Amino acid sequence: MKTTYLIVPALTDQAGQCRIVRTFTQLGACDPLTHYRRWPEDWGEVGLMNSSGKLICFDGPQSVCEEIESCQPLMAGLVFTYEVPPAPIDPYIVGVLKQLGFPQRAAGG
Repeated sequence: MKTTYLIVPALTDQAGQCRIVRTFTQLGACDPLTHYRRWPEDWGEVGLMNSSGKLICFDGPQSVCEEIESCQPLMAGLVFTYEVPPAPIDPYIVGVLKQLGFPQRAAGG
């Protein structure tokens, strides 16, 4: 699964900052900005960039934050895409599935 971060161009320069948004949606052939404009509900705000291109705040993995900071000064329209490992399945859910007779498969299988 992939996660995509996009620095959204500001509609006006009054605020002096741009939003950073993230989606887990598979974008297919659509570029991220076009996808964001068509389906903004698929994206969630995770940070802000100021008018100087500096990261103001970011709610995400430290490794992603460090990579974004290494690209400063930032600019609207920048896109960062990462592979996200699948989340582990809750052991309780695994137990319930076993009780219901679902076969257990190896990870990635």
